[in-house]
Amino acid sequence: MIRESDFSPPAWARSPHVQTLYGPLVRRIEPPERRTEKLTLADGDHLWLHHAGPTPGPGANRVILLHGLSGCA
Repeated sequence: MIRESDFSPPAWARSPHVQTLYGPLVRRIEPPERRTEKLTLADGDHLWLHHAGPTPGPGANRVILLHGLSGCA
């Protein structure tokens, strides 16, 4: 299910340039906890799954990001 965003930037950050620069230059937050899981496939190959943030409970929304055929964590 795809949900519409109700995001509305504050008046001082209406410009997408300000929004892009604010995070890396001004905001300091702790990175989320990370877990790595190796998923072995039937043909002997494997996939590395990288989880970020706390373990979601049953029925929780999840986001899957895929970057090309081979990515970098």
